[in-house]
Amino acid sequence: MNAPIRVRMYQGLLGDCFLITIGDPAASRDQRVHILIDCGVLQQVPGEAKRMRGVAENLFATTEGRLDLVVITHEHWDHISGFKHARDLLIDKMQIDTLWLAWTERRGDGQADPLRKKSERAKKTVSRAAGRAAAAGVDVTSSIERFNGPLALGGGLSSTDIIPELIARAEKTGTVKYLEPGEIHVTPGEHGLRAYVLGPSRNPDYLTRSQPPGVGKQTYLTVDFAAALDERYAAAESLEEALDPDGPSPFANLHAIPASAVEEGADGAAARWLWSRYRAPGNDWRNIDHAWLSAAGSLALKLDNDTNNTSLVLAFEVAPGGDVLLFAADAQVGNWMSWHLQNYPAPEAGSTVSATELLGRTVLYKVGHHASHNATLDKLGLALMTHPGLVAMIPVVESEARRTKNGKAVHRGWDMPYPDLLARLMTRTEGRILRGDAEPGKDPTGKTICSDAGFLQRVRSEALFVELTI
Repeated sequence: MNAPIRVRMYQGLLGDCFLITIGDPAASRDQRVHILIDCGVLQQVPGEAKRMRGVAENLFATTEGRLDLVVITHEHWDHISGFKHARDLLIDKMQIDTLWLAWTERRGDGQADPLRKKSERAKKTVSRAAGRAAAAGVDVTSSIERFNGPLALGGGLSSTDIIPELIARAEKTGTVKYLEPGEIHVTPGEHGLRAYVLGPSRNPDYLTRSQPPGVGKQTYLTVDFAAALDERYAAAESLEEALDPDGPSPFANLHAIPASAVEEGADGAAARWLWSRYRAPGNDWRNIDHAWLSAAGSLALKLDNDTNNTSLVLAFEVAPGGDVLLFAADAQVGNWMSWHLQNYPAPEAGSTVSATELLGRTVLYKVGHHASHNATLDKLGLALMTHPGLVAMIPVVESEARRTKNGKAVHRGWDMPYPDLLARLMTRTEGRILRGDAEPGKDPTGKTICSDAGFLQRVRSEALFVELTI
C-alpha cells in the first residue's frame, strides 16, 4: 500500500515554496519524509520578510527541524529568498539530509562554471546600467525588475550567496547531488518516489531559447515579441565598455568634441552650433546620449529567461507506471523542448519512459513561472497532460504581479497568470486549480471555479498555505 502524499503550497508569496510530505503527518518523525522544493518570495512584495519568516517557522515546526530532501531549482530570488529572510531556521538550524541541485550549480564543472560566471558578470553590468539609466531619466524599471534578486544585501545573504551556503550546510549534515537530464533518482524513505530529471538540458541551444520557432502557438503568447533576444548576451560586454568613462569612443579623437566643450558661449563655431541645436534648453528631445541605456532592459529580460531555462525540472512518479507530479519550476521554451529529446531509463529491465508518457500521467502540474506566457508549452506540454483528474497549482499573487500606482505599473505590470493560459488550464483541469492568492475552488474575487466535491475534500487550507492530498 502506498503511503499518503500531501503537497503543500505556501500562499501569498508570488514565489515558489512547496513542501511534499510522504507518510502520515501525525506519525512519528521517522515514519514520514519531508521534501522542500524551493523557498522564496519576490523582492518588494509588501511584508516579504515577515511573510517568509512565518513560512520558515511553519516549515521548521512541521518537519521538526529536519528536511529529508531539499530541491533548489534555480537561483532566482523568488525561489530562494526564504533562506535569506530566515537563515537561522532554514540553514543554521535545519538538518538537511540531502540537497538536490541541477548540474548548472556544480562548482568545477567545465560547462557550468563559465555559464555561471558569464551570468554574474552580465547581472552586475545590467545593475550598473540601470543605475545610470535612472540617473539620466531613462525608464527601464519595468524591464530591470528581476527575479534574480539583489547581488548584495546589507547584513544578509545575496542572491549569489544562498546556494553555496546551502551546499555547505548540506555537506555538513548530509549529502549533495547534482542532477543530470535523463537521470532517475529516488527520494528518501521507505516509500521513495522515482524522480525523472527532465531538465535543464546540457545543449546550449536549449539553455538560451525563450521562444520556439515561429513563436506564437507553441506557447500561449499571441504577439510575436522578443524574437531577437537570443543575441542579447553580446550586449553585456559592450554595455560594460560603455559604462567606462575612459572606454572607447565610436569616433576618432580628430573628429570628436568632448561633451564638456559644448556649452553656451564656447570657443569654436562647431561647439557653439552643437550648443544651439543640441544642448540648449528646449532641445532635450534631440539628445540621445543616454538612449543606449534602454538596452539594459532587454538584456535583463534575456538574463531572466536564460536563468529560468536552467531550472531543475522533476517528474515524481507516485508508483511505477502511475500518477506523476510535475514540478516545472520556471522552465521556459528551451527547457520544455529538450525533455522530448531523450528517453528515461526505467528500473524495469530493458524499458524506457518518454516525456510524452510522463506528461500523459501527470495528475499534478506545478504551473511554470507563475503561469506566464512562455513557461508552459502547448503541443509539447499542456496538450499532452490528459489525466482526467489533472490539478494545477499556481504560485501567483495576481494583484502583486499587476501592481499599479496612479494607473502605471509599479516595477511589474506582468500578465500573471496569462489569460490565454489560465483559460486553457481551467478547461484542462475542469477548474481544479489551486492558486497562491485564492481560496480552494475559487478565484481571487471569491467566484466559484470548481464544484468537484471529490477534489475539494482532498484540499486543506490555512492562513499560510493550501495543501492537496494525492
